[in-house]
Amino acid sequence: AGSGSDLVALDANTGAFKWQRQSYGGANGTGGAFSSPVVNGSVIYAGNWDGIFYALNTSNGSNVWQFGNSVYAAGVGGIATPTYANDVVFSGCFDKNIYAYNASTGVVKWKYLTNGGVFSGPCVVDSRGEVYHSGSSGSKN
Repeated sequence: AGSGSDLVALDANTGAFKWQRQSYGGANGTGGAFSSPVVNGSVIYAGNWDGIFYALNTSNGSNVWQFGNSVYAAGVGGIATPTYANDVVFSGCFDKNIYAYNASTGVVKWKYLTNGGVFSGPCVVDSRGEVYHSGSSGSKN
């Protein structure tokens, strides 16, 4: 769960604390709040308001990969709740883009520029291979 600038892991059966991971933004004093995380296997994916998209190990919170390297830098992606499908992680961002990341490596497969910030998780329609989102632009993309 996101808790301020930290992502906190709790045991699902007991509620016992497992680990806590501070975001880059929290570590340098600029804050940040994690999106709702998505888990696939041993990796947890979460965006953060510091502009970095994180892929973390579910057992200890260590980095598997991350996209972006500075707080609120242009061109970094991932603040919305991510969506996972077919080894691709999709996330919207305040830079008006939807990003598609290779789930294993974090390499950006593509990004799509919308007409406004994308603050909700994308919806993937597998039968047609289309990705839908809602954003602040009011446009349908």
